[in-house]
Amino acid sequence: MGHFDSRVAITAELEPDEVADVVINLLQFKARQQVAIECDKLIEAIKLEERRDRARTSLQWIVDRLENRLPHDEDTEQFDRKLAILPVSDHAEWRDKLSKAQAEYSARIKRDLERMIIIARRRILSPREIAEFDELIDRLPDGERQDHINSMTAAIAARDATEANEIAQSNLVMGAAGNATQTERGDEENIPF
Repeated sequence: MGHFDSRVAITAELEPDEVADVVINLLQFKARQQVAIECDKLIEAIKLEERRDRARTSLQWIVDRLENRLPHDEDTEQFDRKLAILPVSDHAEWRDKLSKAQAEYSARIKRDLERMIIIARRRILSPREIAEFDELIDRLPDGERQDHINSMTAAIAARDATEANEIAQSNLVMGAAGNATQTERGDEENIPF
């Protein structure tokens, strides 16, 4: 009996009292069962490899989403579920890919936050920029948020202090210019012609 890669060959020696047709039928039945078992193993191996290929594709999507700053809330759970399908020997490679993508994702967020803090030192942020800052802060792990919030608060305070100082300087200059004009007019009035 045979089917594709699964083959079974059975050789039997008959005793004089055995009926050949009965023995042949019994051996064919056993051969069919063995071929079916081997085919089931082969089909299961093919299905497992297909599941693993789909899992690898899903894992790559998760890594790509992180690299492109578009993660989904369920990515962590899905990553672990898909990773469990793969052989243990592949786990370290995929965890390394995820770790690198997470590090790059975090670094990009931090760079964007630092850029926004620099902008906040120079000018008032637009409502869209404030919303973006809040969204980026929420994407950082809890332990890393406060430093950036403190930096933003300090940048805004420094900008406000600079603006207040510039306004005070401007008022002094304007006040001095106004007094100088009055003095000049006063001098003109006191000079007879």
